[in-house]
Amino acid sequence: MDLGVVSIIGIIVGLIVMIFLAYRGVSLLLCTPLAAVVVAAFSLQDPIAMLTGPYMAGFVGFAQNYFLLFMFSAMFGALMGATGCARGISNAITKLVNRAPEKNRKFLAILCITAISLILGYGGVNGFVIIYTTTAINSQLLKRLDIPWHLGGLATVASAVWVQGFLPGSPSIQNLIPTTFLGTAPTAGPVLGILCSILAGILWLFYCRYALGKAEKEKEGFFPTGTEIDKVSFDLGDREPPGILKSVIPSAVLLIVLNVIKLSPVLSLIIACAAAVILFWPALAQTEKGPKNVLDVLTQGALNSVNAVIVTCACVGFGGVVSAVSGYQTILNALTSIPGPPIFQFFIAVSVAAGATGSGSGGLTIALNSLGQRFLDMGINPQVLHRVGTMACCSLDTLPHNGAIVNSLMVSRLTHKQAYKHTFMISVVITTICSLAGTVLASMGIV
Repeated sequence: MDLGVVSIIGIIVGLIVMIFLAYRGVSLLLCTPLAAVVVAAFSLQDPIAMLTGPYMAGFVGFAQNYFLLFMFSAMFGALMGATGCARGISNAITKLVNRAPEKNRKFLAILCITAISLILGYGGVNGFVIIYTTTAINSQLLKRLDIPWHLGGLATVASAVWVQGFLPGSPSIQNLIPTTFLGTAPTAGPVLGILCSILAGILWLFYCRYALGKAEKEKEGFFPTGTEIDKVSFDLGDREPPGILKSVIPSAVLLIVLNVIKLSPVLSLIIACAAAVILFWPALAQTEKGPKNVLDVLTQGALNSVNAVIVTCACVGFGGVVSAVSGYQTILNALTSIPGPPIFQFFIAVSVAAGATGSGSGGLTIALNSLGQRFLDMGINPQVLHRVGTMACCSLDTLPHNGAIVNSLMVSRLTHKQAYKHTFMISVVITTICSLAGTVLASMGIV
């Protein structure tokens, strides 16, 4: 058998090993190197050389690029909890939700969480920042309404679907990559993107209702999957949280400096943290610890990010090993000979590349780099390639080894077994159905 084919089998087996162990509760810090060894063995590569080479290169590279973003995001999330902003926002949402009939309150709460994620994401806030910010808010809101903690993952439709690649004009990296290859604008394929976003929303609503109904039928409340979530944010004790207008100021500062002034994400987070400390200094400093409490909050926030960063780095390291073996190159070579209509070839190419790398942006870049010009030469509308590509890269990218998924679970103190099922349904099943539907619409001439 050809070595490239054997190597592909190794990649698949490695993924299965990693997923199986993760679902059995084994830390990904152990799962990823074991899976990497499996991939290396099938490809007849020295496992130690692959671990010390591509694995660590991916590990260190991700840490170099994203550690500060994780750390200051976690600090900002800790401040949202310690200042009471998270509780202030959750109070306002709870008051709004409580006006509805009791049978609809939990569903409306999930809608509100999703809306917050959508506003932040479409406003240009990095996905990792959103995870830390919304976790602090969700931990208050879901606990108040006795909603199972793992159902907070239902809001991933905002970041994993709409913001990432479906809605035209999104500032996500997935929606910006095609502009450099195809010369398109972020608003490319507006009708196609909006129609598929609506379809995704409808499917999500059905699944959201199903998941909530199932939890209620089983009489499942906030616990047991939320037993450690209090570690994510700080308890205010008897202190009253600020009102809604004051509570949103730190987030508003972040949005303004990031999107209006257009500072870097790290600097924007530093400024937002500083604004929260200055604005809420009395509440932060007037404790038993005094001003030292501010340092304790920031320190705990930074520590909260460490485990998430390291585990995410480990998953990226596994991706580095996958991309270094012959099977990966065989997959890339096969992308140029996919049968079927051209636009469906492109859909499959982007989906497979995203799944293999565990990265939507990585898969989309690979497909456009190797196949973009070929499809342009066939006369396919660049706007169609842009929108189909961004939607397709959302389909298989969020398999269990995806860094953002791993980070979200780590921050939420959840395991794959407890919460990944919602992510799978929303950002794998629904996105695949909708991006495939978009490909069909594109083949009918809809742009």
